Amino acid sequence: MGQATVIVTYRITPEGIEVDLEKIKKELSKFKPQKLEIQPIAFGLNAIKMVKVLPEIEGEADKLAGEIEKIKGVQTVDIIEMTRGL
Repeated sequence: MGQATVIVTYRITPEGIEVDLEKIKKELSKFKPQKLEIQPIAFGLNAIKMVKVLPEIEGEADKLAGEIEKIKGVQTVDIIEMTRGL
C-alpha cells in the first residue's frame, strides 16, 4: 500500500491587475501541478487556481504555499480546498 495523499487546491492572488499571470503560471509549473487555471475574482483582477497532489504529511500543504508566496508578483496564497486522495 502506498503513501496516503491529499489533493490541495490553492488560490494564488497577484499583487495587482498589472501583474503578468502567465509569468506566475510558468513559475508555478515547476511544482508540477495537476491543474493550473486563471479565474476572475472582481473588478478586472484575476487569480490562479492550482491543484496539486501532495503526500499526506502534516505541514506539507503550508510548506508549498510558502514557496509559492516567494514568486515575484504573488500577493497571497490561500488553500481553498483539501481532500484525501485515493
